[in-house]
Amino acid sequence: MPDTVVRFVSTAMVQTFFRRIEVDGLERLPTTGPVITVANHANGLVDGLLLMSTLPRWPRFLGKATLFRIPPLKPLLRLAGVIPVYRAKDATAGDADRTAQNDATFAECRRLLGLGAVVAIFPEGISHDLDTLQPLRTGAARIALTAAAEGAVSLDIVPIGLAYDAKATFRSHALVTIGDPIRVGQWAEAYAADERAAVRSLTDAIAAGLLAVSPDAAALPSPAAVTRRLRFTAALRAGRSVTPRPVALLAAPVALIGAIVHAVPYQIVKRLATLPKGESIRSTVKLLGCTALFLLEWTGIAAFVWRKRGALPAAIALVAAPATGYVAVRFAETLRDATPEPEPDA
Repeated sequence: MPDTVVRFVSTAMVQTFFRRIEVDGLERLPTTGPVITVANHANGLVDGLLLMSTLPRWPRFLGKATLFRIPPLKPLLRLAGVIPVYRAKDATAGDADRTAQNDATFAECRRLLGLGAVVAIFPEGISHDLDTLQPLRTGAARIALTAAAEGAVSLDIVPIGLAYDAKATFRSHALVTIGDPIRVGQWAEAYAADERAAVRSLTDAIAAGLLAVSPDAAALPSPAAVTRRLRFTAALRAGRSVTPRPVALLAAPVALIGAIVHAVPYQIVKRLATLPKGESIRSTVKLLGCTALFLLEWTGIAAFVWRKRGALPAAIALVAAPATGYVAVRFAETLRDATPEPEPDA
């Protein structure tokens, strides 16, 4: 039940934030057996939500322990089964021994893998705004090799590339590319002979796998490349609308109501999102901020209607409020799609 709830919420959030999400290579993800997914970390908490909503198998994420210190996030992280990782640089006075805490974290990962679960790791260790893959930490390789040594012999590591055309922009596009699985068992003998060398070798293989899921095999896709890719596939599937559909024009009054209802929380979050310097933080603020404020507003509207009109009208209002917001977004996109794109400069 918690997994179902979290998947529903994460899917609703990313499907609202992104206009289009494309997933390539889904057939490469093993349908059974233990799997470690490794992905680049370009967009803060949005990366995890995107994987939760697009992968058919539910992943258990490793996340830095400092996230659990944020009161609104802590219950959500617990609900999603996120496993805390304790970094030495985050330690404060009075914290328990980091080595012992991480031993428990890695033991939990090995337990999950032994049960045939999926563990998701961002091996760069940080979220960043750079176009290239950052040096990988060795944690993913260590977990994989120790889990294989303890019996998870069929363990695969699956690299996943996450790319965005404008990651901090509402209704932008995202691309998820799943690479070829890396069978960990081929490092088993090397790990028994020399643990450090095997860990380094597997980490290098993970880095190569992540680089391979990008178009140029040298860096992650640029925003421009993602835009071209998604526009091309969208054109193949549906074509570009050149005139507003009549039904969209009939929806104009509902769209206007939705715009008015959501204007204040949207503008509040839009201004809050200008405070962080990094785009990955801004996108996280926008996604979580809008979700929180919109839920608060919808609940407030329903409570007001309940007080004035009763339970049934309140239930209708609770459904109608987000529905008008969705109509407003789609109406604006329809008008934007109907506007001819400027000709490129000669």
